[in-house]
Amino acid sequence: MGALFFDADQDGDLDLYVVSGSNELPEGSPHYQDRLYFNDGQGNFTQRPDALPDTRASGSCVVAADYDQDGDLDIFVGGRIRPQHYPEAAESYLLRNEGGKFIDATAQVCPGLKNLGLVSAALWTDFDNDHQTDLIVVGEWMPICFFKNEKGKLKNITLQIGLSHSEGWWNSLSGADFDHDGDIDYIVGNLGLNTPHKASAQEPVCLYAYDFNQDQRIDPILCRYIQGKNYPVHPLDDMLSQINTLKKKFTTYESYAQSELVSVFPADALSQARLLNAYTFESVYLENQGQGKFAKKPLPTEAQFAPSTVSW
Repeated sequence: MGALFFDADQDGDLDLYVVSGSNELPEGSPHYQDRLYFNDGQGNFTQRPDALPDTRASGSCVVAADYDQDGDLDIFVGGRIRPQHYPEAAESYLLRNEGGKFIDATAQVCPGLKNLGLVSAALWTDFDNDHQTDLIVVGEWMPICFFKNEKGKLKNITLQIGLSHSEGWWNSLSGADFDHDGDIDYIVGNLGLNTPHKASAQEPVCLYAYDFNQDQRIDPILCRYIQGKNYPVHPLDDMLSQINTLKKKFTTYESYAQSELVSVFPADALSQARLLNAYTFESVYLENQGQGKFAKKPLPTEAQFAPSTVSW
């Protein structure tokens, strides 16, 4: 879960925003309400519940910038997971600062932010050098999302950026002018390549989410391709503990091991399932080439050994 020191009330000291999140408590629990602590200038922090709207979403990250150029810092809060409903995502929020009190401006500024996905990281940045603060957001099963600031409104231009099949398990994001050409480049941390899960545009790692055994709970089934065929990742014991209706179908480990996904579950259930794809697990360097275009380059092998966490 994220936290951020920033000057929320423009009094010259740093206040503290804390994002609340978990999968343990039921959805809507008051423990999911984010908290804002105001600094009195002496290092004493006091929570002001009235400074934030009632959101109660399980979040992941928080970043601040003056996106509307009115002289104070506004906030984007990334939503992570609907508690106990993986892979359904919690709502994300854009909170506009109005004199130290934050108003939910998501619907007015960028409605598409609300149901963006399983957000892991975000960055306020001017990616097109037009002197307006834009927003980049990444997450699990998400593409690298670009939101262009157009006079205080954020427009999703991810498709125009041209990074096709960028859905991955992204977890971090950082920007700087790494090549000293006057614009901002980015390093985006992913799962890495030291994993049995191999993902590509042709053979993605995928997740089917559906109530396969009709017990009123979503069953997320992770799958990967092996020699051109799509198989469930989960061992038989794990699968049967979650979906006991398969016990009569698979009485031996061998029968299950030889079964593709389409042999494990009926076609009508798979067609109704929510499908999420990850096409790449490489951590990458995005070289800004100007005019809204980026060249995506893999980071060195040493940066692919584990999930990458980057900061700058």
